[in-house]
Amino acid sequence: MAIQRILVPVDGSVEASAAFEKAMEIARLADAEVIVAYVMDIRKKMSTFEKLTGEKEACTQDEVEEEARPVLAPFRKKAGAGNRIRCVAAAGAPSLTITALAHKLDVQLVVMGNRGSGGMKRFMTGSVSQYVLENALCPVMIVKNPEAMKKKKEKEEWEEQFYPSRLAERNGKKNQ
Repeated sequence: MAIQRILVPVDGSVEASAAFEKAMEIARLADAEVIVAYVMDIRKKMSTFEKLTGEKEACTQDEVEEEARPVLAPFRKKAGAGNRIRCVAAAGAPSLTITALAHKLDVQLVVMGNRGSGGMKRFMTGSVSQYVLENALCPVMIVKNPEAMKKKKEKEEWEEQFYPSRLAERNGKKNQ
């Protein structure tokens, strides 16, 4: 199966930019189209009552595109000439909408960033990337924040130098 279309959900974050760069790299190799998607989180526009009762009219496509425009603009500019890129804007719960877009647009790969939200926030809101990974009908590539990964590696190197037994315990190794 050749990759013809790659979906990249974006939200203006560093992680989304890293995912876009990776998608563009893959697209160049596969001669594929990159579809950059912004999803307006409709849940943030609703009151608690509207969320519970479902009494919320859908926002207009003009409202969605107005909110998406400043987020999508840098990606259009980064793409440059000679690259096949399309931008789409949709509204809904991001995890569900991204998964639906992947199916509707018949993409062969989703490349998305991961913010690494942990603790209570992840428990309360769930992980968009985890949901898409588990529910998309095509392969999903998760791109982590390069700066965060660099800091994590530096921290582990520092801990290994000064606290080797603590790092060994965390990695499941016994003290020797």
